[in-house]
Amino acid sequence: MNKLKVNTAATLILIAISFNLTAQDYPLSDPDNTGNWILNGDFSDEFEGDSLNRSRWHLQGEYIAGCEGDGCRDGIYYNGFKGRWPAQFTPNNAKVDGGKLILETKWEPEFTFLSNCDEGNTGYCYGKDLDGNPLPVTTAGVNSLKQFTYGYMEIYSKAANAEITSSFWTIGSGAEIDMFEMFGKYEAANRKHKEKELKFNLIEWGNGFKPRFETFISTDWRVADDYHTYGFEWDDTSVSVYVDGEFQGKYTGADFTKNLDEGRDWTFTGSQRLWVDQECFPWNGLPNEEDLPAQYQIEYIRVWQKADQIEDTTAPTFADLDHTLALNDGLVSVTVSEQSRIFLVPEGIERDKTKIEAANAKSFISNEGRASVPTNGSTPGNYILYAIDWAGNISDASESFTIESAPPVLGISPVLNNLDIFPNPAADFTQISGLKERHDSVRVINTLGQSFKVAVLNNQSIDLRQLTTGMYVIQIPGYSPVRLLKK
Repeated sequence: MNKLKVNTAATLILIAISFNLTAQDYPLSDPDNTGNWILNGDFSDEFEGDSLNRSRWHLQGEYIAGCEGDGCRDGIYYNGFKGRWPAQFTPNNAKVDGGKLILETKWEPEFTFLSNCDEGNTGYCYGKDLDGNPLPVTTAGVNSLKQFTYGYMEIYSKAANAEITSSFWTIGSGAEIDMFEMFGKYEAANRKHKEKELKFNLIEWGNGFKPRFETFISTDWRVADDYHTYGFEWDDTSVSVYVDGEFQGKYTGADFTKNLDEGRDWTFTGSQRLWVDQECFPWNGLPNEEDLPAQYQIEYIRVWQKADQIEDTTAPTFADLDHTLALNDGLVSVTVSEQSRIFLVPEGIERDKTKIEAANAKSFISNEGRASVPTNGSTPGNYILYAIDWAGNISDASESFTIESAPPVLGISPVLNNLDIFPNPAADFTQISGLKERHDSVRVINTLGQSFKVAVLNNQSIDLRQLTTGMYVIQIPGYSPVRLLKK
């Protein structure tokens, strides 16, 4: 092996800027991880890049060259679903921007719609109303490339402010779990209360695509007004629903109340594909031109599973180890093939999970792609990298490199650029002042260099409930970092 020489001289600020950002450790409803959850990177995304991760997600309506097998159909739409009439999915309506996945419903008179019609059901055609007049509405759908069975699914999102659904659901194995279908706006005065609820469905296709169970879960807010966390735990007997970490209800076969020709068996036991999309529900109302474009905004999607539920067997791989940043920035850069925990360990540590973790309890969580691993605090010597994915698969060791020195991390002033937080130390919430613009979320970085996204509420208070006790740095673009002690 070639030896690379490293002179580590970086501050915590540099780590925060250069480090590939991570997902939170555990579900908001189980912050102490009593359920022993493991984040599955194949279905989780912070949407921090400048484009959608195509190794994880598919855009409905996008052509995939050489696509074969289940889900491809005509090569561009999974499950043959092109959108619910009269709106049509188009890949142009989904984008990653500002740390969010944004699905947009648009009014597009110049769009070339498919000729398919729904004559056997509602009578709609794509881009037309029931009388055949133009109704040029386009929407977006995004789904996971892989399927999974059981787990805890969590999304932090804000619904579109129009008569269009903002949905989070799964489909596969003859069944469908609609975690929520939200209408952000209703024109009819007698339906305004429905702007404050999510519809939850369990649908078995063998029953004519009709819900065997449905319920409406009320909220204290309009779902289009702000971001909230929605969580759903699915297992072999039930689905439990959580809103902002609070339990709402658990639904089993005993709750099925519709189309009971075949009894109350729990049939949601096969693999499912994860979806987010926008759809027209003509029976609830149709979006009008004045309300469009309307955006369904998603800060993150995360799926946790139990150890025996994760089916991934492919180990991560490294490529293009680069030490050119190390002399000045205290970083080693490498490309990793999938979302993983990256461990910096002394050379000679065997490819064994227990030994790797024992050699260095600190892991730096990286999304797929280029990762910058900080080397601060390491004893001078020869080192290698290992990557361990969420299923426990371990990469081969990277090329070895030498760390020549390890200066201490520099301190950070708690108040800079007229930005302040109070109280500090804080337990569940802290108030931030001095911001010149609104932020829906901010980054906090712990002493291991791990980064977390936390919500900023309307009153500019920061929600700290997902964080464990310890020291953090709040990182906001355009402002100097602020140190925070979480009680």
